[in-house]
Amino acid sequence: MHGPRFATARGLPHNQQVSHSPPASAPAPARASDTQGFGNLLNQLAIGVRAGQWWYFLALPAAALPAGLWRAQPARALASWAGGAAIAALCLGYAYAINGLSERGTDLDFHKNPWIGQDVLPGARAAVAGLAALALVAAAAAGWLALGASAVSVAAATLYSAGPRTKSRVALGTLSNGLIFGPLLLVAPGAVIDRGLVGWLGTFVALLLQNQLVHEQADAAEDAAAGDRSTAAWLGAGGTRLALAALGLAAAVAAAYAVNSSLAQGITWTAVVLASAVALSARPAPWRRRWQRWISFAGGALAYASIVGAA
Repeated sequence: MHGPRFATARGLPHNQQVSHSPPASAPAPARASDTQGFGNLLNQLAIGVRAGQWWYFLALPAAALPAGLWRAQPARALASWAGGAAIAALCLGYAYAINGLSERGTDLDFHKNPWIGQDVLPGARAAVAGLAALALVAAAAAGWLALGASAVSVAAATLYSAGPRTKSRVALGTLSNGLIFGPLLLVAPGAVIDRGLVGWLGTFVALLLQNQLVHEQADAAEDAAAGDRSTAAWLGAGGTRLALAALGLAAAVAAAYAVNSSLAQGITWTAVVLASAVALSARPAPWRRRWQRWISFAGGALAYASIVGAA
């Protein structure tokens, strides 16, 4: 890139040379290119965080709030959830943006990674790192539990995508997803760790890893081209099916531990069965991943709503 060119006054007599510098007392004029460059940077960052791919995870911090709080102090519960959702959004924005930066040269699907083939603007990496810093600052204000959970999520996202790229390692890549997303249940101010939360966390992580295995099947061509060996590729088709079934069973057991309400337990088990059936079906991997995710999300939301309603 070349900077702006300025005319020179060489060749003119000394007393006729033209000064191109503003007087010392005059403020430097704002350059339109600076504003435009900052706007382009923000636009690239907004595209890179891919909020459309993770917005539904912002419901997770509600799981650690006592169900009775929603009925006794709804304004406090809403404020606590909103604070946790903001922290989760920063963690997820960082995770997806650093992944997009790291894999823009190997990803094949532009809809998955809009940074494919794009030049990284000056300051983009610093802006992405800034999301992680903001997440940790906001989490520190929410308490030690939120700070620890956010730190785990940010660290796992960094190791997954940037270095040493645990994504490329068998088992580590799959398990790293649990460390990126699982802690988001704990980031709300006033989060309480009890038996119910432990069960919800177990159910969520089991279904998340189930979805991740299907994701790895969908991305088999990209991973192979990048030299990455995913867990699904290592297990093979038969081994992956066994792992998907085992994770479905683990989700059902965790749900039984978490839920005391027969209605909520019935909803959760139905969702686990349907999500597992979709994951194990013969449909194309992208279809299975999408519908397994939405069934899991809808089932969890309905089960939690039934618990809150009964509190």
